Amino acid sequence: NTSLLLFIQEKYHQCVAWNTKIIKGAKYITRQDIRNGVMILNLIVIYEIDDLEQFESFYRYTGRYFQKNKSDFKTKFGLKILMYIRDLHNSPRNRHQEILTAMKQFLVNIRRDRDFKIPMGLDELILYWIASKVEKNSILDQIQSGKV
Repeated sequence: NTSLLLFIQEKYHQCVAWNTKIIKGAKYITRQDIRNGVMILNLIVIYEIDDLEQFESFYRYTGRYFQKNKSDFKTKFGLKILMYIRDLHNSPRNRHQEILTAMKQFLVNIRRDRDFKIPMGLDELILYWIASKVEKNSILDQIQSGKV
């Protein structure tokens, strides 16, 4: 998926543009898991762009979207990731390590459930993103090193 490649390359503005096309063309997306994944990925990308107004707006939009579908466990996964991204956005930089560690632990625990599949391999991609934040290098470097 183009969106994932743009994210891995850290071309965040292009990634948001691509995700927006996918989200706005939602009537053509029949798989709910793909839509959920794009919504989560887009929030992370907007967080990375550091546009306060756009973040707040899309966070509310995504929260409403997941709240409408909250009976689904995979949607609860989305809500939990939303919470972590919101906490990162609203916290001082000295708390980011703690939040990223908690988020990583949540993802590691989810991955232990073999019956639970995250759309688009988003769990692994988010783990690489977290590692890149902690180790202060690129997502691509993390993927090439194979360290999650």
